[in-house]
Amino acid sequence: MQVRDMKKEIRIIDFDKKYAKEIYDMQTLQWGVWDDEKCIEVVKYNEIILIALCDDKFAGVIIGQLEEDIFHLMICCIKPEYQKMGIGSMLLSEIMKRASQDFHFSKFRAEAISVYGKCNAKKTVGKFSI
Repeated sequence: MQVRDMKKEIRIIDFDKKYAKEIYDMQTLQWGVWDDEKCIEVVKYNEIILIALCDDKFAGVIIGQLEEDIFHLMICCIKPEYQKMGIGSMLLSEIMKRASQDFHFSKFRAEAISVYGKCNAKKTVGKFSI
């Protein structure tokens, strides 16, 4: 997925190990140091990890994981300098599309996903018949 926003090119790509440290640093900044957590090295069979790039620079990440018949949205983080550009909505829409194609699940769970009181998750998830 690729979109141009006022001279900025926004791309959503699959997980690339070269961004593992940036993902970990963003998680740590957002939620603090995680005990026993290491940088993401590989995508598990039941995970989807998507990265947002803005002009080829790391802008954000979304991670979802299937557990039984529930698709859990685990993390959705956008760097402050790239917020309010629709990147979070783009990531959420793309992960829901891929999850619907790749997995069979009856429930979607997204806990505590809100950035400064704004949350488009309901509207975006509503596009999918879950």
